[in-house]
Amino acid sequence: MTPAGEDEAFGYFSTTSEFLEERGYVHYEVSNFARTEALISRHNHKYWDHTPYLGLGPALRMEALYFGFRTKRGIHGPAFRDRYGLDLFRTEEAALRGMFDEGLIRLDGDALCPTRRGLALADRLCLL
Repeated sequence: MTPAGEDEAFGYFSTTSEFLEERGYVHYEVSNFARTEALISRHNHKYWDHTPYLGLGPALRMEALYFGFRTKRGIHGPAFRDRYGLDLFRTEEAALRGMFDEGLIRLDGDALCPTRRGLALADRLCLL
């Protein structure tokens, strides 16, 4: 059996997301849905909000991108710049434009947010 291609996998992802959202679920993270905002995973939420925890290694920027693009809230540009000293809108302009053109991200105020297709390919988005 061969794995589904990107388009077929997105079809399954999109159908599942639409099905659950139409029935009142919140698709708040790539692989997570909740009946209400109040029922979102508190454990995982700590990572997405960057609640302090002990983590060793050089990949803090990549982790922020990885966790940020896994949520519908995305990455708040000014907060990312303040925390990591990097203005994504300026330094990654070409990559972001490509993601916009592919329909993978959208701009919501100052936040770069994944679209439904972007959520399905979230691991790719963090490779800015």
